[in-house]
Amino acid sequence: MEIQLLCLYSNHNNSQILGLCLNEDCCSQRAYCKECIETLHFNHLNDLCSLDSFGKKIQEASLTLDSLSKRLEQVKSYIESITKCQKQLFSFLQSDFYNLSHQRFNPIIDQLIAIKKIDKELIPMLGNICKDFQPMMAKFLEIQDYQNKQEFCRVQSQIVEPLNIVFHNTMDSIYVFDQGKKAMKSTLGYQFVICHPVIPKQKRVCFTFEILSVGLRTALGVCHKDINIKIQQLKEGHGSYIMVNSGNCFESSKPQGTKTTFEFEKGSKILVEVNTIQKKIIWKNLDNLSEYSVAIDTSKDLYPCLRLGCKSQQESSSVGIIDNYNYFQAS
Repeated sequence: MEIQLLCLYSNHNNSQILGLCLNEDCCSQRAYCKECIETLHFNHLNDLCSLDSFGKKIQEASLTLDSLSKRLEQVKSYIESITKCQKQLFSFLQSDFYNLSHQRFNPIIDQLIAIKKIDKELIPMLGNICKDFQPMMAKFLEIQDYQNKQEFCRVQSQIVEPLNIVFHNTMDSIYVFDQGKKAMKSTLGYQFVICHPVIPKQKRVCFTFEILSVGLRTALGVCHKDINIKIQQLKEGHGSYIMVNSGNCFESSKPQGTKTTFEFEKGSKILVEVNTIQKKIIWKNLDNLSEYSVAIDTSKDLYPCLRLGCKSQQESSSVGIIDNYNYFQAS
C-alpha cells in the first residue's frame, strides 16, 4: 500500500512527501517534499531515500541489530566461562592447608600455578581489553545521546537570532562611520569589508544591510577572516559567499558566479540569514521578499562581510547595518 503523507511545513502547500532524509547531521524534518529538497536538503542530496527504498533500510538496520546481539552473546559466553573458572580457583583458598593430605596438595599446587599464569598473562590481556572497551562504551553513550542532540538541533533550527554586527575601522580605503554601522568605499577597485563578530556555530542567525549607494558593484554575505580583502577577480577557493546587486552569486567552491534573479539597488534592505546547523546562507530582499540560498562550508569560521566597488568619487559604494530588524515580520 502506498504511503500518503503531506509535508509539515506550512509554506510548502501541503506537498506530497517523496521520501526521507538519512543525513545524520540534518536538523530538518526527515520526511521531505520537492520544496524541502530545494530549500532544506540541497547540500546532502545523496542522503535522501525514497519511500520505496526505506523498507530496505529498515531491513538492513534489523540485520545490524542481529549482528550486535550475536556479538554480545559471544562476549557474554566468554565472560561466563572466565567467571566459572575464577570461582573454581577461588575455592582452593578456602582449604585448610594444615590438614591436607599429600594427594590433595597436587591439585592445590596446580591451581596455584594456574593463578600465577592468570596474574602474568590473563590479567594484562583483560586490562588491554578494558582499555579497548572504554572508547567503545564512550561511542555507545554518544550513539545513545544522538537522538536527544538531534531533537535539540531541530528545536534550535527553528530559532532565528539577530546578530548585532559592526564594521571595524581598521581597513585602508574604507571609511567606517556612524559608530561602526556604516561603511563606504570611494576609491577605485573592489575590497572586502569584514564585520564582527564571527558567525556562531550550530546557530541560525540573521543580520540586515541597507544599500546606501551601489557604486560600480555592491555585494554582501559571509567570508573567511583570512580572505584576500583586495582580491579583484574572484576565483575558485576565494573564501566567500556573496550576492552582488546585479544578481550574481559567488560561492567559494565555484570558479565563477551564478546569475540569479535576486537583484537589489540603492535603498534596498537585504536580510542575510546564516544557518550553520543546515550549512546554508539565505539572502532575502525585504522590498519584494525574493530569496536565494546556497550551501556553505562551515569548517572554517565565517564572518559577515561586504564587497564594495566604487565607480568614481561621486559614485561610491556604501552600506549600512540595520540593528534589531524584525525578522519574523520579514518572514
